Amino acid sequence: MKHPFTLWVLTWLLFACPASWAQTTVVTGRVLAGDNQQPLPGVNVALEGTSTGTTTGADGMYRLSLPTPKATLIFSFIGYTT
Repeated sequence: MKHPFTLWVLTWLLFACPASWAQTTVVTGRVLAGDNQQPLPGVNVALEGTSTGTTTGADGMYRLSLPTPKATLIFSFIGYTT
């Protein structure tokens, strides 16, 4: 084989490029009550139009991977209106 380095580079590009195309955006945040600024645990945080979502922890924090930075998040919690 005359060009093993060239073959290696082409193979690497074949497998590395699709991985860079499928990058996601990670969004983190904290949900607080509007009246007393206390964290709200158990708030549903969902990506609009999908089944992707998470809930906030005891400290009101959430972390969610989104396919695009322009995605819309929907927050819902029993007893609160959106």
